[in-house]
Amino acid sequence: MKAEVVIVTRLERHGGTMLIPVRELAGRCASDWVGLDDVRFASAVLPDEGLHAEFDRLVDADEDSQQVWDSFYDRVHEFAASMTLERLVDWFVALHDPATILNVHYGVDGVEYLDPECTIGDDD
Repeated sequence: MKAEVVIVTRLERHGGTMLIPVRELAGRCASDWVGLDDVRFASAVLPDEGLHAEFDRLVDADEDSQQVWDSFYDRVHEFAASMTLERLVDWFVALHDPATILNVHYGVDGVEYLDPECTIGDDD
């Protein structure tokens, strides 16, 4: 059995619980990354060294071509789509202030599990 949803519990003042369908997590991570304002942070949290190096080159060159940036963003989305669920969850946590996240669970059929394969429950 595989997880259908990722359940991220944050401190209440930071939004409380978020339920993210697994099928939407890659797009959510990539879109959230694209929306970052801090260039250094954006570079630091990229999940791939190749993307990280390319991003730094574009920033250092002060690239102003929207077509070049759109192409890069497409590669970020493609890379995210190729990531494992565990890596996506790690990236999501890094993007959303890990200090505010209390825990991450995985859900299927309304039951929460500790692992993405949904084999380990809270009471195991």
